[in-house]
Amino acid sequence: MRASPALSVSLTIPLPLASTRTRFSSEPLRFKQHVSNTHFFSRPVRLLSKQPIVRWSFSCQCRNRGRNYSKFDDEGEDFIVVNFYRFVSIQDPAAEIAKHLSFLQDLNIRGRIYLNEQGINAQYSGPSKDALAYVEWLKEDERFSDILIQVSPAIGRHAFPKLKLQNKPSLVQYEGGISHLPLLDPPMRAKPLEPSEWKEKLKDITDGDGEASPSDSGRSCILLDVRNGYEWDVGHFRGARRPEVDCFRNTSFGLSDEKEAPSDPLINVDKEKTDILMYCTGGIRCDVYSTVLSQNLFSDSGVSRTCIH
Repeated sequence: MRASPALSVSLTIPLPLASTRTRFSSEPLRFKQHVSNTHFFSRPVRLLSKQPIVRWSFSCQCRNRGRNYSKFDDEGEDFIVVNFYRFVSIQDPAAEIAKHLSFLQDLNIRGRIYLNEQGINAQYSGPSKDALAYVEWLKEDERFSDILIQVSPAIGRHAFPKLKLQNKPSLVQYEGGISHLPLLDPPMRAKPLEPSEWKEKLKDITDGDGEASPSDSGRSCILLDVRNGYEWDVGHFRGARRPEVDCFRNTSFGLSDEKEAPSDPLINVDKEKTDILMYCTGGIRCDVYSTVLSQNLFSDSGVSRTCIH
């Protein structure tokens, strides 16, 4: 007995982006159903069952899929790593991403570039001419015209395996996300300090443990390191306690009561007369956590920060 010919059925299903973690272009997913009426026998001429077998497959056009890095001739080039971020309103992240992708397609850049309604956060590597060309192009947009960048030499050419440019719910990882934080309101974020101001503030911290120390003005200073614990191990400012968490996303200074975190330097401080000094490696973690503190009753004028460059 011969099996019936296979029946192939195709249908197109528009899939909302919100229903999947994978980033797709505007092209819908295309599913194909292959149905075969196959006969199963235990012995010749004795039919035990007749059951259709259904097999589904799908294809999609993903962002950055198939990016051809072999076309770039980067022999003899000096490679650098670039970091920057900016909290700014982006009304249409999808359109913004498409614009960036269009510009970057001919540049030898690899790394992580995240955009969403709150702004952009980027860490990438590439030949200096390509890496800086992206920065100059970005600064042509008035929203990013005065963006600050950090540049360092890349060891061993590219520091990242590929380019990942996508809409990410949180520009930095933090427990519970950051989309609900008023990061677009500058007074809610920390006040940046010049190095000379930072040095002067550190003079008020004299006990070496980051505890509040009254100054001549009657105000106290507390120094917070809002990096990861292993970064503190590599180096830190005198007076900054080692973070009790291994990752910034779990930072909870000032958010616990004394029983839960008796060593928290922000427990029982006078929030109206205390300057909170904080530092990180690029600035974005200070901006995020100072906003968290501002939401938790710390006066805006008492939260100041600087960053290590």
